[in-house]
Amino acid sequence: MHFSRLGKVAALGITAAALTVAAPGCASPTDDQGDDFSESTWSALSTDDTAPAVLDDASKAEDRSDPPAELDETDDVPESAADDVDDEKETSAIADSPPGSSGLAGGTTSTASEDLSFLGVTHPAGTFQNSVFGNCADPGVIRDGAVFIAACTGGGFPTFSSPDLVHWKPSGHIFGTKDRPKWASTNFWAPEIHHVGAAFVAYFAAFSPKHGKMCIGAARGTAATGPWTDLGRPLVCDAGVGLIDPNEYTDAKGRHFLYYKTEGNALSPQHKTILYGQELGPDGVSFIGKRHRLLENTLRWEGDVVEAPFVIGRGSYYFMFYSGYRYCNGTYGVGVARARSPLGPFRKKGDPILHSNGGFSGPGHNSIVRTGGHDWMVYHAWNGAHQCKEPGHRELLIDRVSWAKGWPSVNNGTPSRGLKTAPAVK
Repeated sequence: MHFSRLGKVAALGITAAALTVAAPGCASPTDDQGDDFSESTWSALSTDDTAPAVLDDASKAEDRSDPPAELDETDDVPESAADDVDDEKETSAIADSPPGSSGLAGGTTSTASEDLSFLGVTHPAGTFQNSVFGNCADPGVIRDGAVFIAACTGGGFPTFSSPDLVHWKPSGHIFGTKDRPKWASTNFWAPEIHHVGAAFVAYFAAFSPKHGKMCIGAARGTAATGPWTDLGRPLVCDAGVGLIDPNEYTDAKGRHFLYYKTEGNALSPQHKTILYGQELGPDGVSFIGKRHRLLENTLRWEGDVVEAPFVIGRGSYYFMFYSGYRYCNGTYGVGVARARSPLGPFRKKGDPILHSNGGFSGPGHNSIVRTGGHDWMVYHAWNGAHQCKEPGHRELLIDRVSWAKGWPSVNNGTPSRGLKTAPAVK
């Protein structure tokens, strides 16, 4: 835990143990177990299962139905040129600053530190400081009207709500013990809730005893807060490798796409990890055509993993944010690639746009939400230095995404630590 938070808690007369109990619980994976708190919220599980269709192997680039034009830097048409200029100015004005300083233009100082709003400690109005919430691994975040909803890794998939991305409170779970998916037993990872057509779909990953692997699941609901009805079977499994980290994207034409990762890094010997994409039917739980092989780990900073895809559209491009290397230590970070089509081919920017610093380790597994005319990255990170197999949990952080010359950037390339201007909600 970061020393500044301990100092604030001590000043309030609250012990570190009490803080641990007070913080709402999401799963906090170790190097060996993906959601070590999940089974405490579940009862015994039936292993009944309905066999899903198994997708055939990757289609190659030449099989893609809508190959994009050759990339051309001068052809980029950003969503708003004025937005880009504003982003460039603000990026230089609010670069990373140490805890206790504001990081705001004008040099205003403040003694405010990390968000302890759940203990009655708040920041000045219109500001925030990372981390904004105590425990939420693999945050899947969407905006539903005037409310932001985050779903987190763990048993039942804990959910949290916020009016502004800064102040969060528990709002329940996607599943309870009575309606948990009967096809799954453990490792309830990486949920995301998405508006699909006239309804909502919650996508997630979990271990299927019948298949002996991680599979992608889905549940449907009429509201972003549920209640949810699981399909009763995995949405998709792979005969040769586990699948995790689902993400859904809906383009301007109303077409839906699902993205996910293969666990090639868990095989022996290891295989490449692959990010796949496939078009979904209008219901969000059926597939159209073949799946497409979009990205794999090829860059040094990615190590043996690319995972956690999150796709958005901007201007004439589709951007895929993704995470790489080892989630449990400081090697983890966020990269980005772009394409002319939701199904690629995607071109990587190169170096990560977000990596560790002295305050936070392993930033990654992000969502992108838009509010106040700007994009915001919501992601998790370990507070302070962290190594694999060490105890701890991943906290929820936010930072504004800036755009320049057709590519995004985040803060100074690391999680912000000083007091920052909060997202505008409108």
